[in-house]
Amino acid sequence: MKKFIMFFISLLFIFTACGEKTPVTVNADYLADEYIPDTSGMERMEIISLTEDYDLFIRDNSQYSAFVVFSSDTKVKDFEFYTIAIPTGDKIEYHCEKPVLHYDDISADKSIVIQMKMPETVPWYGISYKDENGDTVRYAIHMSGYDGSVILEKFE
Repeated sequence: MKKFIMFFISLLFIFTACGEKTPVTVNADYLADEYIPDTSGMERMEIISLTEDYDLFIRDNSQYSAFVVFSSDTKVKDFEFYTIAIPTGDKIEYHCEKPVLHYDDISADKSIVIQMKMPETVPWYGISYKDENGDTVRYAIHMSGYDGSVILEKFE
């Protein structure tokens, strides 16, 4: 009887997992040094297809800019990169301004690299995309004060 109950519970887990949607997430990290192109002579706000794996968008190519890779294991629809504003007041609220970059979709096969200055304390940029339910998900882009890594902070 004990084996039958364990078998039944195992089947229940298998059938439950098969019906679930894969959550849509976007990852952010710095581009590896060996892949960083020289963009000193290129125009800002330009999109360049450097490889089959990613497109490069130059937001800021000044001396202290960073190359941030946005990727996903699943297909992400309506990916946008935009500036955000924080109005003065009692609490911190992010407000999306006009998108600077829009992609119909990104996937595991094609990532987006954005060259930009990373903010030290208050985020300047954000991303958004549609999740598996068609709802818009928004993140502010931060730099960790601890180790300098890229942090995506979800906001409404």
